[in-house]
Order: sequence, then C-alpha cells, then structure tokens
Amino acid sequence: MIGSQWLSKRLFSFWQRFPETGLHLQYSLGGVEFSDGQTDLMLAWGDGRWPGLMSESLLQFETSPILSPTLLGDQGRPEQPSDLLTLPLLHWKDQFDWLEWFAAKGVETGGRLPGVVIDDSSVLLRAVLSGQGVSLGLLPLIQSELQSGQLIRPFTETFTPSRSYHLIYPPGAMQQPQLRAFREWILEEAGSTRSLPMGD
Repeated sequence: MIGSQWLSKRLFSFWQRFPETGLHLQYSLGGVEFSDGQTDLMLAWGDGRWPGLMSESLLQFETSPILSPTLLGDQGRPEQPSDLLTLPLLHWKDQFDWLEWFAAKGVETGGRLPGVVIDDSSVLLRAVLSGQGVSLGLLPLIQSELQSGQLIRPFTETFTPSRSYHLIYPPGAMQQPQLRAFREWILEEAGSTRSLPMGD
C-alpha cells in the first residue's frame, strides 16, 4: 500500500527534481533481499533491524481497526476492543500488529489469533472493502475510503504500532549519486507527510 497509496502519488515531483535519474520500481512479496543484483533500495515494514543492512526510519503511521459497514449487518458496531474477536480478523504479513493492538487495549489473546494472513496490502484492503473481515488500517493511507463511508472505524482512538516503514539499503549504496538523490528526496517527502494533519 505504501507504493500505490503514497509513493506513486509523489513520483512526478522526483522526476521534476531529478529528470536525469531513472527509476525501476518493483513490488515484491518476499522479504528484504538484495542478492538479485538488481535491487538497490527497498521500503520495508518492520522494527528497523535488518542484519547487515542500513535502515532509516521513514514513516510511522497511526492505525485503527477498520471494516466495511456491510460486515456488521444487523449486529451494530463493536462496543469494546474484545468484541472484535467475534469478527473475522484479517492480518497483514503476520499477527504481530493485531497482537500488539489487543495487548495495548488490555485484551487477553494467549499470543495467538484466528483469521487470515495476507501478504499483499492491496489485496488486504480489497478484502476489507468487500466485507470479508476487519483489519488494522494505516490511517493516512485510507482517508478517502473513510471519508466516503466505504470503511468505518468502530473506535475513535488511534494506536501507533512499534513497527513502521523504513528505507533499507546495503552498506556502500550511497556512494552512487542516483541513490543519494533518491534517498534525499524520499526522506524529505516522508518529513512533509509527517507534518501534515491527518484529518478525522
């Protein structure tokens, strides 16, 4: 989702600033991997610890449970966090973020949760929009869906997870001028994003 909902909307500003620099953007469901000889930089979700690689914090988003109104039917909105355990849970990549959210809300889970794990964030969003379950949404990336009423937040409180997006690259990568230019630009864009009000 970081690619389709955030990066893609900002690429023209990069080309305006660095018209001589070419980019080859590639989406991968795999882990952080640079052994293919074709990858120079990656945007990755995690705790910032990738052994042998350089990692710079890029974007940390507030999250909240999100769901489609069609999922609720005649049940009505969940009234407390534990009520979400009665709904199908959708997980992005693993269960960690949901487990962290439930723990922060004082809900005992035993360290495991039901539900479906989906690696592709775009597929996850489509599943939520079609009423397949409830997920944790990265709020700045889904404002249009919330404002249109396609998605709702059952609780007003937000939560900032311990994991976030990072810019990842091998040691020595910044010796290349094109990569330095991209790093400079994307860090500035991330800083501008953090300074904007999120909206309701």
